[in-house]
Amino acid sequence: MFAQQGIDGASVNDLCAAAGFTRGAFYSNFESKRELAILAFDDLAAQLEETLGSQLDHWLGSGLDVDQVVTRIIEGVTDQVANVNQQALRVELSIAAFRSPEVRERMAPIRERVYRAIEQALVRVAATQHLEFTVPPGDVARMLLTSYSGQLTDHMAMGGTGRGAQQVIPTMWLAFTRPA
Repeated sequence: MFAQQGIDGASVNDLCAAAGFTRGAFYSNFESKRELAILAFDDLAAQLEETLGSQLDHWLGSGLDVDQVVTRIIEGVTDQVANVNQQALRVELSIAAFRSPEVRERMAPIRERVYRAIEQALVRVAATQHLEFTVPPGDVARMLLTSYSGQLTDHMAMGGTGRGAQQVIPTMWLAFTRPA
């Protein structure tokens, strides 16, 4: 619902119908639509942490090229494929955080968890490939994620599915790493 109508545009009735909740159940579980959106993003962050924790060793040992592994790490934020609904939620929450100090305060630790999980995964990839970073790995994590996110948002804004947005990832990985 948030992807199609936005946080402010989606009605509680629409959200309840989509989730199979009653209005009473909605209000007994959530203070507001914004709280639900923030909790949904928090759940995405937890899924990313779990995916990286359970899949990274498999990806590294599966014979995938390092570019493919790094792309999976960054796409893990969007459930391993360009998911326009999840990206739309992130864009909506970014706008809400821009406008509201309260939303910004609630989103900050979740965003930091995402960046930290990606940074830790990238450090592991670099170590297994005997690479070093040319800039701090935390900066690489932020640059990769924000560049990919921007490409994905641009594709979506033009009516696309987001496929192809990940093409920026391998180029940036090569630009910010070198043999150790």
